[in-house]
Order: sequence, then structure tokens, then C-alpha cells
Amino acid sequence: MLIGVDQVLLDVLVPVDDDPGLLERHQIKQNSQSVAEEKHLPLVKESLAKIETGKARATCGGVIANSLRAGSWWTKKQGCAYAPRNIMLGRVGPDSAGKRLREELVAAGVEPFFEEARPAELEGTGACCCFLANKARTMLTYLGASKTLDLSVPSESFPSLEARIDTLQEPLSDAAPCVFLTSGFYVQADPAGVESIRLWCSKSHSTKAGGQILPAFAMTVGAEWCTELEAVQAAARSADFTFANEAEVLHLASSVCKAGGQAPPADYESAMSVIAQWKERGWMIGTRGSMGVGYIRASESQVHTVPVSRVPPEEFVDDVGAGDALMGGFLASIWQRLQELARATGKFEGRKRKLEGHLTDDVTRKDIQDAVSAGITAAAACVRCSGCQFPP
Repeated sequence: MLIGVDQVLLDVLVPVDDDPGLLERHQIKQNSQSVAEEKHLPLVKESLAKIETGKARATCGGVIANSLRAGSWWTKKQGCAYAPRNIMLGRVGPDSAGKRLREELVAAGVEPFFEEARPAELEGTGACCCFLANKARTMLTYLGASKTLDLSVPSESFPSLEARIDTLQEPLSDAAPCVFLTSGFYVQADPAGVESIRLWCSKSHSTKAGGQILPAFAMTVGAEWCTELEAVQAAARSADFTFANEAEVLHLASSVCKAGGQAPPADYESAMSVIAQWKERGWMIGTRGSMGVGYIRASESQVHTVPVSRVPPEEFVDDVGAGDALMGGFLASIWQRLQELARATGKFEGRKRKLEGHLTDDVTRKDIQDAVSAGITAAAACVRCSGCQFPP
């Protein structure tokens, strides 16, 4: 399985070329990412209203949901013999937006496993308003019901994270990988819940049918401000796969250096090396737009780069969700490799043997390079569409 945990949101794409002063009037910095405050709620409501008049377009969104949809698209495009179950944990409101999210996720090959806010709680489904001006984007996120998803607190249906996972498991008599994926946005909202995920991912688990679930943990840091948070740093340090864009890489490395009383790194490659020396395990993947995608294993010093082919200007639509798509393509590809490793791990001279260490310890540089290439393929398809969408 690939299990995503995050705030699930409705993406609202709002062109603002004809109103260049809109963001300034609402005290929003252009080309920024921010969480909606009370003063921003009129703009959120105005943006949602534009959907009905055709002046804005709504799609399924949220960082992790976007990634799962991208991974599902890539898997189908490749015609893979084995495909993971793509599952999205989240919380929505009892409204049409929540229903729409469920329907679009199912259509994209992702299983929604949502809690629903009660009508009395007055919390609607979250929305990410993306304001597009001359192909630049400014994002304002209203979390709504999604902000109250808390995996560390028992719900009416599930007393624990393990109970949720048990519900998702199919009868399994072999060894199989399970990758948990989350974002820095969710980590800062539910640090205890993410800690329970990290602990669950730290060891293999037996199934009732005699199989083994071999977990891995992946996360994107989310935004520059997230990298300064202790909970986000802890998750990024221990993750098998940590994702960030260039600005976030520099910010995270600077935070690491500051804590150690060192000078911040001067450039991207130095920053990636700082993070690799700091990480406990796994891989760091840092995107640089048209300059390629870098990756480095924990404790190593050399950054490797996979180049990105140039997208012709006439084919480029916008880059909304491109980073999410890259992460989704990467994880769909690496899951294929983990599946091969799990099958080899789960059988030894015809009998089961206990996994020693982590399944991801056997992932090679070539595996990561192939996965990055898969992510680039998904991102290239995404930027040719409006919003985080993919061609048929």
C-alpha cells in the first residue's frame, strides 16, 4: 500500500490577471504560500463562489492527495504488473466539496478513507486557493475540517492508528511494502499522530494470514517555514525519503547548521550535503526546477543529479502541483522496486524469515535515479495541464 496522510483540500484555481491588486488588498504576498487567517476568509468565500460562475476551476487537491493521484497515473501509464493500493487518510466536511473530493479521488485510482466532521461542528471541507497571475502562483490555504484530523486521538470508529491500518489490510500471506507519506503541513498540525506513524514504520508487522508488512516512511517538508519546526525536522531526519525544493533545502540546512552553531551553507549542493550528514537514514531528494533533481544518501557527501528536459513554452500551462506530481511518480516507481525486494526478502529457502533492518536499506543509487526519472515524467505531464491534472 501507499498510504497518504494529510489535509485533504479542494484546489481552487483563480486567474487574477484582470485584477492585479487583489492580493495586495487582502494583505497577501505575491508568490507565497500561507494559511488563511480570519482576515482572509472573505477572499476564500469569494474564490469558492467563483466556481459556480465559471470564473474559477476546482479540482481535487492537497499535497499528498496530488502525489497519490500522480503515482496512480504513472503506474497506469507504465502498465506495471503490480500496483499498490493508493489510500488517502483525511477529514472533510459534510458538504458537496467533500463528496466531490471522494469522487475525484476514486476516479483517479485513490481510495478515500475519510473521517467526516459533524454538521454541528460548522467546519467545511478545506480549500487551497491558487491565484494565477501571468503563470505565477500564490497559494492561500483554508484548512477547514482537515485541521482536526488527529491520528493520535481515538475516534468513534478507530481506537488507534493500528486499528485504521488493520482495517485497510487485505489478507496477506507474503511480504509486501507499505509506504506512509505525509507533509510538513500535517506534521506541524498533528505531531503526535505523525510520531505514531514513524514508530509503526520502524519495524515490520505480521498479518493474520502469515505475511509480513514491510513499512517505509516518506515526507515532503511542505514549505520553508515548516523546516524550522522541531517536529518537522525530526520527521525529515528519520524519513526513508525526504523531499524538498531548492529553497526548502537551503532553509532546512540553515536550520540544522544554526542548531549546531555552524555557518549556513553557501549553495544548494553544500546544503544537500549538510542534510545528508544530519539525516539518520534514507535519502534526501531536492528539486531545482529546470536545473534538475538532486539526490543523496544519508551520511554521504556527493550529490547526484538527474537532468530535466525543457518543456516548450507553448506546451507549458502552469506549475501547480508539479512538485507533488514528482513525489508521486517517484514513490510509485520506488514502490515497484520495494515490491521486488519484499518478495526476495519474504522467501528464503522456501520459508519465511524475519526482516533484519529496513527494506529501504537495499535501495541502490540506480533505484533512486530511476524513481526520480519517473517523478520527472509525472511532473512534465502535470505542467502541461491546468492545475495538478494529468492527460488521459
